[in-house]
Amino acid sequence: MLLIKNIKQLLSLDEALSPKLGSINNAALVIDNERIAWCGKEHDLPQFHISKIIDARNSLVLPGLIDCHTHMIFAGTRPNEFAERMNGESYEAIMAKGGGIMNTVNATRAASDEELYALAHDRANKILANGTTTIEVKSGYGLNAGDELRILRLIKRLNEHHPLDLEPTFLGAHAVPIEFKNEPQRYVDKVVFPLLEQIACEKLALDCDVFCEQGAFSVNDAFAILHRAHELGMGLRAHVQQLGYSGGVSLLETLPIKSISHADYLSPEDFSIIKASGAVVEALPFASLFVPSPKHTPVKELIKNHIPVALATNFNPGSAMCHDLILAARLGVTYLGFSIEDAILAITRTAAQSLGREDIGSLKMGNKADVLITNSSSLNDFFYDWSKPCVHMVIKNGQVVNEA
Repeated sequence: MLLIKNIKQLLSLDEALSPKLGSINNAALVIDNERIAWCGKEHDLPQFHISKIIDARNSLVLPGLIDCHTHMIFAGTRPNEFAERMNGESYEAIMAKGGGIMNTVNATRAASDEELYALAHDRANKILANGTTTIEVKSGYGLNAGDELRILRLIKRLNEHHPLDLEPTFLGAHAVPIEFKNEPQRYVDKVVFPLLEQIACEKLALDCDVFCEQGAFSVNDAFAILHRAHELGMGLRAHVQQLGYSGGVSLLETLPIKSISHADYLSPEDFSIIKASGAVVEALPFASLFVPSPKHTPVKELIKNHIPVALATNFNPGSAMCHDLILAARLGVTYLGFSIEDAILAITRTAAQSLGREDIGSLKMGNKADVLITNSSSLNDFFYDWSKPCVHMVIKNGQVVNEA
């Protein structure tokens, strides 16, 4: 068994403990193979057969972080579009002239399997080294049958050969490809529906997502796709109301959607619908910065209404070219209005809830032994001091996978 001792502050995130972060001072943690065996005050440590000891150096220790919204498999970059947006051009205008998602689709289609895999493997290394131990990964840069399946199979391959856990999501309804310009319904019928059947048969994706927005897919299209995915046994997610009041939140009234992302534009009725559904809202601070908007996810109001809010990077080459989840959480506090406590919940336990997972996001006995040993002395210091590296050691499935 592995003992982590000399922990100044342990955040177990165990909801059964008080206060809400399950904080334990002067703590120790015991790992048995890939699972948490015990945590508590070090002076209460029971007798275990300890084979290895790690000194946490009087620091903050918390669960491995969870990024519940990424688009990690892609080729190419879009720095010119970033400059155009910073100069005042809208995201919609860039898409209308052939940029945006289709720019990345073209680059991804042109890349070989090995090129895409090498890019994704390098990103996975960096993501894991920065304390994130589980990420959700969407397809959506293929937008045809062959390339969507290719992306999902690359996610599966990476999952089998890298310690980072990847949760695959099918996002074939990310944008209407140029081959079906102005014909989203035909694209759904000819490409998305047949793909859903094959993906479910091969178990290539756990969830299905849809970009429900003006200029992408209507509420009716989104409902049809998600309803069929649900019939096939897939979990449901949805991008809604990033660019305006599209009505996408209404999908929650009739479908068992686990999470919605963006939700920058919400009406009073939308709050009631979200709360009644039990869905998690995913706030994406990088998107709010990369695509300047007068609105962003109303985090304070959502939390005040007891709606669970997760934080994610939305890592992608267009609207969030950054996979640093700790930076996203810090921006969540300084920019989106999260409290420090709610921000750490948002990248651990609530992010796990967004994925429908109960075995990660907290250091409860029996959970996966995904642990982050920080260079901070406390949770406040973790969010306050941006001048030093955050991560001292990352433990994944009970094994040290990165050490500063």
